[in-house]
Amino acid sequence: MQVSISTPDLSGVPVDLAFDDLRSLSGLPNSTTSYSAGTGAKANGKQLIRNNPVSLTITNNNEPRYMFVAVPNPTSGTGVVDVIRIDQSFRRVDTNAFRPGNQSIPATDVQVVADYFRQ
Repeated sequence: MQVSISTPDLSGVPVDLAFDDLRSLSGLPNSTTSYSAGTGAKANGKQLIRNNPVSLTITNNNEPRYMFVAVPNPTSGTGVVDVIRIDQSFRRVDTNAFRPGNQSIPATDVQVVADYFRQ
């Protein structure tokens, strides 16, 4: 699905993005075939797929729910990380329920956000 996100869901012009790793199967053994370059790491590898021991199928290693977007020059403030819910609405998530309005994560002059698979 192709989706375009702009204001009011973004606080400004994004410079970087990352995805969450809340659902990650990196603890399972890596998949290997006769075409593999060698034996994969037994656990915590960054391979994109895993053998699912429950359903005996190949499964995506990571299926993110949130996207984190670095915005160093938002329309108000000095830098924020917008959190976008990408598995449902493609809308910005309120990160502070105790303040009125839709809040982002404050991060002065943020330039880079990274996740486990991008390290």
